Amino acid sequence: MVTEKGEQRRKGRAWMKVSQGVASRVYRTSFQCLVPITGDWRTHLITEFGFTSQELSRFSNDRKSYLCVPILGEHRKVKAILSFDSKQPDTFYPQHLTYIESMAPYFSLAIKGE
Repeated sequence: MVTEKGEQRRKGRAWMKVSQGVASRVYRTSFQCLVPITGDWRTHLITEFGFTSQELSRFSNDRKSYLCVPILGEHRKVKAILSFDSKQPDTFYPQHLTYIESMAPYFSLAIKGE
């Protein structure tokens, strides 16, 4: 859930800014994102996804792969985001992204309103 202040509540545990994280990048850019965490997860999330060390202390470090796809409406406006993550490294590959993207227009039709 994203608030008017541009913050996102994650499963009742922590607040994130819309400028942080994988799903937030997809929301801001309207483009899919496939992210394997190949090194130190803290460094990766700080350098690539806008977190500070202090902010990362609120999150567990067990996610090793992310895949996010935007569900677009008219004028490429993001209606929703399909977000997948895994505790296993190299869970998602480009063919997964292609498959999920091919389904995205059907999800868009199923979501009512703009």
